[in-house]
Amino acid sequence: MVILNKQQYGYEEYAKSVLAVKAFMVSAITGGIISAFIQFITMQSSMEEYIGAGIYISLVFLSVLYSLLICAVLLPVYIYLIKDVIGEKYKTLK
Repeated sequence: MVILNKQQYGYEEYAKSVLAVKAFMVSAITGGIISAFIQFITMQSSMEEYIGAGIYISLVFLSVLYSLLICAVLLPVYIYLIKDVIGEKYKTLK
């Protein structure tokens, strides 16, 4: 990854790293929401009474929570890379 390595990279490498982190964050959110939707449908079809639905709903949103935690970890990396991309872009213009 660009952050851990001390070499100087160009604009293209920073842009590729930004796109990779952004794609991973979007896929984590999308996967979490799709998983929650599927779990919610499964919960609806298997429940007969809605008295204890709180436990099942919390399990449904657990996948969304995990995807949000992944994004919370990757957000500082994304912001750092965006700052480097903007810096490299202005260096090449001068």
